[in-house]
Amino acid sequence: MADQKRVYLTLSDERMEELKEWADQEGRHITNLALRLIEQSIDRAKQSGDYKPARTRNQTHNRTQINVLGLQRLADQLDIPSDRLLQVVKDIQLDVVNGS
Repeated sequence: MADQKRVYLTLSDERMEELKEWADQEGRHITNLALRLIEQSIDRAKQSGDYKPARTRNQTHNRTQINVLGLQRLADQLDIPSDRLLQVVKDIQLDVVNGS
């Protein structure tokens, strides 16, 4: 397992209660739910281009670029979820770009 770091958060009483209720509904611990939510947010930010990891930004070798809209259209044609197709593209290490 990779090294793990701790993060300390301060939440309002209202947010903490919402997080606790949600975790209870899913039968999870609050920290487990919070971890899942953070990981999903980071993955979405990477997919949307809102966040580019340094190791990706700094790569200098040429890689094929795929347009997000083109991927969404292809996913529709193949009748598969677009996020699944996007993950496949990421897995084979193609760059995904926003635009038309």
